[in-house]
Amino acid sequence: YLTEPIDAAVAPDGSLWITDSGRDRIVRYTLPVSGYAVASYSTGGGASGAVEPARRVVDHRDGAKVERDDGAGVHVPKDALDVDLEITIDKGDENLDKEQKTAKRRDMKIKAVSEEVEYGPEGTTFNTPVTLTVPYDANMIAAQGINEDELKVYYWNPALKDWQAMSSTVDKKNKAVSAQTSHFSGYQVGGPGGGIGVAAAIDEFGLRDGYVFPNPSRGGASVTFRLQPGLADSVEVRVYDLSGRKVHSSSDFRLSVLDDGNGKGNQNTYDHAWDVSGVGSGVYTFVITAKKAGQSDIRKTGKVGIVK
Repeated sequence: YLTEPIDAAVAPDGSLWITDSGRDRIVRYTLPVSGYAVASYSTGGGASGAVEPARRVVDHRDGAKVERDDGAGVHVPKDALDVDLEITIDKGDENLDKEQKTAKRRDMKIKAVSEEVEYGPEGTTFNTPVTLTVPYDANMIAAQGINEDELKVYYWNPALKDWQAMSSTVDKKNKAVSAQTSHFSGYQVGGPGGGIGVAAAIDEFGLRDGYVFPNPSRGGASVTFRLQPGLADSVEVRVYDLSGRKVHSSSDFRLSVLDDGNGKGNQNTYDHAWDVSGVGSGVYTFVITAKKAGQSDIRKTGKVGIVK
């Protein structure tokens, strides 16, 4: 039985995994193939104000504009496609190639001022260029010393592991940048950091970001758990194997103020390094919990792979 369930996830095989912090374990339930609908829910602590994905079937003869509520969109001209296609606009996977993306931003001396936007189906190519529109966060401009006129849309080239700048047009009124492309990928707005007017970290308690790296860990490399919850009283991580057995827990997190290039600027950043020498290869589930008096706990869950 469950005493204090705090999170749930559905595995590809349809089984339901529930984190029970009261008994310090993860429990797996097998669900019937049909007859149930399982809803996902927020892990709490941050606004779930995530923008809903946009999707629309575009007639290849007429073309169309597909737009998300926040202004992220694409204009597909007529005959740019050979067949009708359902086009999607969703949040990009910022954890994919996370370390390489951050390192490349630093090498190029650019700062992200938007979240990544994924246009799909990924890899789609067009007969004639389509026009992408990616919104940006105006509050990040002055905070990071960026000249708004120098903003560009960048796309992540997964083969080269590199950000590539695109010829772009800045719409200051609507706070968006447009660019033309002949293929779909992940895109983000950025600009050269000026080093002036750098903002202090925001102390307000709320989830900005949370992830683990390297993922997977290879050759015994330590795993770092990172959480950006504002200013917390305490942060703890618990790690479980696939049987639900706890294999690691710690509240030894180092606090620093860091801009890791994720488009959220300077943040109070809590890091914990896990020495994986005591566990074998496999996939592990983690739960990071941040606490602050008078506030609801913030929890970030995920999986990390260990390859030895």
